[in-house]
Parts: sequence; C-alpha cells; structure tokens
Amino acid sequence: MRRRVAVIILSRNLPEAVDRLVRGIRRFDLDDTDIYVIEAGTDRDKLSEHHTTWANWPEAMQEGLRPARGFNLGIRELINGGRLHEYDYLFLMRATVHFDGPVVSRLLDQLEEHPRVGIISPCGDTWPERELIGPDSLRYVWHINHHAWMLRRSFVDRIIDHQGTADNGPVFDGSNFRSYGTDTELIVKGYINDYATALSTACALSEDPELLKTRADLIRTDPYDVNARKVFDEGFQWMRRKYGFTTRLQFQEYARLWYDRFFVLHPWLTEYRLLPEDHVAGPRAVPPDAEHERIMVPGP
Repeated sequence: MRRRVAVIILSRNLPEAVDRLVRGIRRFDLDDTDIYVIEAGTDRDKLSEHHTTWANWPEAMQEGLRPARGFNLGIRELINGGRLHEYDYLFLMRATVHFDGPVVSRLLDQLEEHPRVGIISPCGDTWPERELIGPDSLRYVWHINHHAWMLRRSFVDRIIDHQGTADNGPVFDGSNFRSYGTDTELIVKGYINDYATALSTACALSEDPELLKTRADLIRTDPYDVNARKVFDEGFQWMRRKYGFTTRLQFQEYARLWYDRFFVLHPWLTEYRLLPEDHVAGPRAVPPDAEHERIMVPGP
C-alpha cells in the first residue's frame, strides 16, 4: 500500500540547497512523496524552480517567516487546497538540511512499527544520541531541535486549529515569530494527546550551520550573534507570557513531566525510553548568558 507523504521545505534565498534536497528526495523516495517548497520572503531572482508557494507580501519580504509561520503557511495551503486529507504524514524540513540516502521510506517503516509516535526526526550524523541509540533504531525523547520532522497526520488532526489566525495556527504558535521554543511546545502537545516523539538512527541528517553564521546577507537575516539574541529574548518572553516559564530549562522539564507520564500509561514501551542523563538531542551552540543547553537558532 502506498504511504502518502507531503514534504514541505522552508527556504529563503537558498535555491541551490532546495534543489539538492529535492533531487535527493526524488532519487530515493519519489514513490511516497509530493514536494512543496515554501519561499519565505525570497527575492524573485533566488526562487527555486521547485517552489510552490512564494510569501512575497511586504512583511514577509522584509523579515521572512521563520519556522512557525513558514510551516503553518505550508500546512494552511494544503488545507485550503483540500489536500491535507490526501496525506498520511507531513515531513517538515528546513532547506539547510541534507541527506545522503533514503530518509522518507526509512522513517515511514519505523512509524508503522510505532503507532504511538506522532513526531519522528532523523538523528544528526554528529549528535551524541546516535551512539546511545544504536544503528537502525529509535528512542522516544522529550526534546529535539526542529531540523526535519515527520508528523503523523492523525496527530496533526488531533491538535490542528482550523480557526487560528494567519500568524497563529494551524499547528505552530506563530505569535512567537522567531520560533524559539515552539518545537518543545509541539512535542508537549504530542505527549498530552498520547503521541510520542522519536529520534531515529535509521537515516542521518546533516546541516550546514555556516549558512546561518556566515551567509546572513544571503538569507536576509541579522548577523548570527544579533539574530541569536533576538531569538532568545523573544522566545523567553513568549514562554513567560504563555506559560509562566522564565528559562528554556523549565520548559524542557515541563515536557519531561508529560514524557514520564507517557511511560506510566504505556509501560511496555519503556525499552524505547532515552534516559534523562543521556538526552540532549541536537548540536551544541551556547550563546552568551544562555543556559548550557543544546539549541538551534532558527533561520528563514
């Protein structure tokens, strides 16, 4: 039976990166996928030939969309086009990632073996969890940076907000513009609704961090250090306003509470638990005055 996946790639002024991603997916996973490319404030002369949506209104051209609003736009386009119900899974990825082999089919195989997983992410090729998890396996986690997430549509159906505004919904809270913490929030929503988040070593994810650190002019964002400070400041304000948290660590502990509850309800899945002392889930990038945690600065 064919398993239908909508791949949504979020990009800004990175046509070569988009083309590389699309070629790889079509080479290894063509049968399972339809590909949608969201150009978030991209200049006309840097649009990928594969783009399906161009966010070109003045605010988007000036500021971009960032992950929450960008992926919301892609999902909203599927809803408005009456196509969301055609897919069993949504694969939301940034144009800055790449894969060296099949990824969609391998993640699908694991999702079919783990019906309680609502979000699955490939493990980065340099992440320490890769050794902890072992080859061609997975573990359930309470925190992963959003580089490339595959979402089960039944999970999306559970949390989707059809009445949300353009900036807030249908899936992510776009009121947190630079999106710091919206990944953890979605994971928490999963565990609240009895869906786990998994980190997979069945395929490897790579990212080019230099695109954000040295090519800010290309993707039309602030220099890396300036953007990082805005990301953290806005994210902490959002966490405090919405949840009363004053640090990202408090938010992660909140996620862990729901994670622990999941295994109380499903003790037979304990073998897939990643021990708290082992769990970091992502590359290290520690900004000045931030807690010592693994984070990723959102791009376009």
